[in-house]
Amino acid sequence: MKTNSQSHSHDPAQSLQILMPWCMTERERQSLQKTIELANTHQVWTWQPFSKNQRVMQHLLNAGVSDDPQDLHSHSLIVIPPHGAPHALRKRWKAEGRKMVDFSTPEVRRAQTSLSLLKLEGAELIIIGSKDDPEVIAQITDHHRAIVVETAEEAVRIPFAPNYGVICETTFHHSLAKHLLEVMRNRRRDSRFTFLDTTDECEGKRYRQVADLTHDADLLLIHGCSQSAKMLAHSAAEARIRAKILTNVSELRDTDLSERKIVVTAASDVLPEEANEMVDKIKQLLQRKNGPQAA
Repeated sequence: MKTNSQSHSHDPAQSLQILMPWCMTERERQSLQKTIELANTHQVWTWQPFSKNQRVMQHLLNAGVSDDPQDLHSHSLIVIPPHGAPHALRKRWKAEGRKMVDFSTPEVRRAQTSLSLLKLEGAELIIIGSKDDPEVIAQITDHHRAIVVETAEEAVRIPFAPNYGVICETTFHHSLAKHLLEVMRNRRRDSRFTFLDTTDECEGKRYRQVADLTHDADLLLIHGCSQSAKMLAHSAAEARIRAKILTNVSELRDTDLSERKIVVTAASDVLPEEANEMVDKIKQLLQRKNGPQAA
């Protein structure tokens, strides 16, 4: 992975380091591009918004793609985004003879299969993840009684069951998932826990590299608004590095730009051009703050 450091201060000790290319994966970019291309010849409808990224959603809106349930018609082409869709809906759409294009990732499909297998074993189902993430929404649509755990406070409140089956949202941080699992095990010591680790290894590598590459940083700026952004911030917290999630450069404060070493990265929902724009804006702010010689 390439890094780029530049000085942006009269103080030579201050630096801005860019961790690139950390943004939307090539697979997700291709899914987005193909969805837009399909909209040229079809009325495309997606289950749940394709992304939480407003620029991505604007691209889709401009192409005529909708996720509004009222826009799903008999002639619609259903696109399943990378975060997947419920098996029950897939089955119904297939029975109705609807046309579908599936961009769900192998990791998401594996997580869905894993939860179904745990249900067959009669386990009380637990998903470690975020309740408002479309991937988790798809899972609980299929398994209404599944419990979603995102924090230690939620972990200690799980109701008693003799047997639990636990999976993870694919973009969840592995070490955080293991911690929450340990909290649940300590809370229900007499119960049996079957844990299937369904985290995405590529995302896990991204999270681990944050700690490795920012060990001496004073501030990690994370561009994005997805679960990936929150998990990158968790990696920084584990490494005792202050992190700030940004969706817009206007959210920066003067105190942020006063740090000695600032590292900038992007979450997996951010387009490459967005990441570059954010970096350029941060450089401009630093130059404005520190004077023309800061360039």
